Amino acid sequence: MLLKLIMMMKKAVIFSFFISFGILWAVVACQSKTENTQTKPSSSSKKKNQSNQNSPKIDSGATDLDQMMGTIKHYFNFLNQGKYQEASQNFAPKVNQWITIKSTTPQAIASEAQRFLSTKQGVKYTPDFKGIFADLSKENKVRLAVRQQWANYDTTLEVWLEFDENFKIKSYKEGKILKKLAPKVARLEALLEKIKKVSFPFEISEGDLWTADSTKSLSSEEMKMFGEEYYEETAMDQFFHIGYFTIHQRIVGVIYCYRYREMYYVRLATFSRTSGKLIDMQDIAFWGHDHVGRAYAERHQDGTLFIDEELIVNKWEFVETIRETNKTTKSEGEQRFEIRRNGVIKKVTKE
Repeated sequence: MLLKLIMMMKKAVIFSFFISFGILWAVVACQSKTENTQTKPSSSSKKKNQSNQNSPKIDSGATDLDQMMGTIKHYFNFLNQGKYQEASQNFAPKVNQWITIKSTTPQAIASEAQRFLSTKQGVKYTPDFKGIFADLSKENKVRLAVRQQWANYDTTLEVWLEFDENFKIKSYKEGKILKKLAPKVARLEALLEKIKKVSFPFEISEGDLWTADSTKSLSSEEMKMFGEEYYEETAMDQFFHIGYFTIHQRIVGVIYCYRYREMYYVRLATFSRTSGKLIDMQDIAFWGHDHVGRAYAERHQDGTLFIDEELIVNKWEFVETIRETNKTTKSEGEQRFEIRRNGVIKKVTKE
């Protein structure tokens, strides 16, 4: 009886051991599964994450518009450079309309653009992307203002463009005129765009003129604005611009230089920005070596020119050396000019 009782107790202990082991194994397995679930994404999650990495969220409309704007930039940049074949490559193989020409091709557009623009000076197209309007709901259509400039011409008008699926232009139409300048005003504005705008007080000396860049030379067309109808530049005879500034409201002053041999004559010309007409023109300084009587004496004049909103001050110094005696004398002084509100330049000191 005692032996039977002992055997039953052993069986109970063994059974309890297996029950505890089973529970412990189940808990460990459950924890391991939970950790794997947290650290390893499911196949669907993995695919979703990979898809998000390869295809970041981008506004497809904005992307399309950027590509269309890029096509527009390339087209006008090539026109500005006179590269008509390259400009035409921004069009679709079949173009519904280009300005007034319907059912045309890029090659025909290149030929017509070259015929019309190659004889014009200062061709410049400037698209205004700030005010661009796009309709991308059904068709890739864009409207923007474009400024067109060449000699004696300055007009801003609406342009309507339509693009194909490859963002090539398949329609280019010109709409209403937004702004058009008179020929003289257009010529003045083109000159001002070419010249550096200076701020007050403005100062210049002879040394600044000696280092002047020859690329600043004025063209024969621009010289006509200053009353030089038949001017031709030579190695010793040159006009070049220095800068411009606003005088009063719609009046501007253009500072330029007339160089003859080693003499520099600084001039100021005033223009009406409303009409483009020349108002007044004065020599406000001259510096350099005097060629007259060089065998007798060496003469040189330099100085500094100050300009503010209403007053011009030319401080000069003259040095002369007599060759026979080697005697040097110096003199100095200043000239003053007033710039009236109507653009007239008045000398207020005696020479």
